[in-house]
Amino acid sequence: MTDAVDAAAPLPLDALPEQFRRHIDPNSPPPLRLMAAQGLVPMPPGSLVTALYMLAADADDTVASTADSTLQDLPSGILGSALAEPLDIRVLDALAQRFIHQAAYIDAIVMNVAAADETIHWIATKAKERQLELIANNQVRLLRHTKIIEALYFNPNTRMSSVDRVIDFAVRSGVYLDGIPAFEEAAKALGLEAPEPGGPPPQAPPGADLSTEAPPGAPMDEAGGEDDQGFAQYLRETLAGDDAADESGGEALSDLEREFGGGEEGGEGAAQDLDGYESAEAPKEEEEEKKFGRMAEIGKMKISQKVRLALLGSKTDRGILIRDRNRLVCMSVIKSPKVQVQEAISYAGMRNISDEVIRYIAAKRQWQKNYQMKLALVRNPNTPAATGLKLLPHLRKSDLRSVTSDKNVSHVVSTQAKRMLKR
Repeated sequence: MTDAVDAAAPLPLDALPEQFRRHIDPNSPPPLRLMAAQGLVPMPPGSLVTALYMLAADADDTVASTADSTLQDLPSGILGSALAEPLDIRVLDALAQRFIHQAAYIDAIVMNVAAADETIHWIATKAKERQLELIANNQVRLLRHTKIIEALYFNPNTRMSSVDRVIDFAVRSGVYLDGIPAFEEAAKALGLEAPEPGGPPPQAPPGADLSTEAPPGAPMDEAGGEDDQGFAQYLRETLAGDDAADESGGEALSDLEREFGGGEEGGEGAAQDLDGYESAEAPKEEEEEKKFGRMAEIGKMKISQKVRLALLGSKTDRGILIRDRNRLVCMSVIKSPKVQVQEAISYAGMRNISDEVIRYIAAKRQWQKNYQMKLALVRNPNTPAATGLKLLPHLRKSDLRSVTSDKNVSHVVSTQAKRMLKR
């Protein structure tokens, strides 16, 4: 069961018509319950599926396992018909999880107004394009349970055009999506201003389609436009690369991290690691070609696509996007939940990215616990002087000396470092 659908509360006997209850009653003889578990008691589709769901939790293991198998192997005509009925939310939730990879059944659950919003939210995190289009077209649910919009945004199977549409709908409805770290950037990429967090209750904008089903003629079976197809293909490839890296024991360090250097927090040689960032060797020819290919593809993307890629894409994607001239894009990168401290350190060492990114990094207290982060920020001339001065006392003497001789360090910070060394 999904988190918000209570599986612990069993269905009462009156969930079934009276004539079928004796076949489900725990006090009935096991052979009677087993007959129902085998699907041998004639029932309408909705009652049969509900009965099997209840019997699958029977105290008798034979009855329970038989009901579970029968439910799994029900003919598609019977199960499909049942899923169109207003079944209990617990039954629909369990069936959604059981049949998540069977599109026709998930279609029916998504279209069923009796399904819990929490169930649809869960489906939105797992489903394929067709089901996601159905979900995106149901503005009643989107307005009632805004976490569904966030799930659509982060599911790479959701068309980019659909993502733009639901973000537009959210903004115009006064919804602030705090589950999307770069929501303000996503809204601005569409020429919109995100509402203030904690504002008044959401309200559908004029002209919103508040039907409970996808409007007639919705393009659910179409392949989508050229932009949709191109972005979807890129996203699939970049995420497949992430999956392959995970299987081989974790993604290798990005080009940026290799250039910048790693090391344990507070370990010796932090200054040398930073110096290595400036003098790193060029990538191999094949890697360089691949990277330039990615840069070319990303360069063709719309701003809203780049913002979404910043949150969903790989380290390589983020390493390209962090240098984007559009502040919405680079700020989306640094707000990505995928960015860990070592990656953030590599960005803190860059002098050709937005000052706003550096200020965001400098304001993140969790990252400032890392010694290399402190050093990188001190040595970056784009770091606010007040932040650099605050971090100086945390540096070792050897690193203070390197700061005083670094021509790229701000004059204010360099001067203070010299004073500290004279004490």
